[in-house]
Amino acid sequence: MVFIPFGRFVAGTTLLHLLDPRVKLLGAVVLISTALVVKSWMDLGIVAIIAIIATFSARVPLRDLIRDLWVLRFLYMVTIVLHCFLWEGDILLELPAGLTITALGIERGLFFSTKIALLIAFIGPLMRTTHPSVWTDLFKSSSGSGYFQRKVIRPLALTLGIAIRFLPLILEEAERIRWAQVSRGFNYHGSLLKRVRSLKLLLIPLTASSLSKVDTITTAMQSRGFHLDRKRTVYRSHRLRMNDLLSVTIILIALLFVALI
Repeated sequence: MVFIPFGRFVAGTTLLHLLDPRVKLLGAVVLISTALVVKSWMDLGIVAIIAIIATFSARVPLRDLIRDLWVLRFLYMVTIVLHCFLWEGDILLELPAGLTITALGIERGLFFSTKIALLIAFIGPLMRTTHPSVWTDLFKSSSGSGYFQRKVIRPLALTLGIAIRFLPLILEEAERIRWAQVSRGFNYHGSLLKRVRSLKLLLIPLTASSLSKVDTITTAMQSRGFHLDRKRTVYRSHRLRMNDLLSVTIILIALLFVALI
């Protein structure tokens, strides 16, 4: 089974792959904002259905979706625990130091944990179906030609594009290094202090590999005469088509429907 880290672009011809990146970005922003502001399980369920449709439209395997959601398991646990202690209501369990666990706190913790999971569910298909260079081109094309845009916006767009491109590769490299050490008999399990100490065996080769990639990228860009102040051309031009306009209409209708419920 090939390991595909979260955020890694996967080439394909699905419906989301063919959509304009601006439409996908707009849809992700609208749906994420909707997931953050809804206050009932019914509204959140509608948003979750849209997330499931988007996931299957990108042909993301179910095991990959579960693995992506499992990445933030620690954040889910912290959210649920904090809400259990902070919300008032019917007391289910009394703990020392005056702490109580309430039914409303558990329900609110699960509710906000579901919101966090939906953020991952929307960002995952967006990143999987959009090449990192497309984001860089879009940011640069909308940055203008002023001094602030040339000195601030363009470098940030380039940095963001490189980060989006190589962050999944670094995560994949970290996973490869970890399994290589496990195959040599190294044990990552044990006490918390032992796990922290074992991180140096992962961070040292990962840092060396990352610096090597940075040097390779820098050499490649310099050999091609890359410079931020020069006018550049793009290979692909982005124009809204009929399916893009239809997708925007569906997104706005879904947003209106959630707002009226």
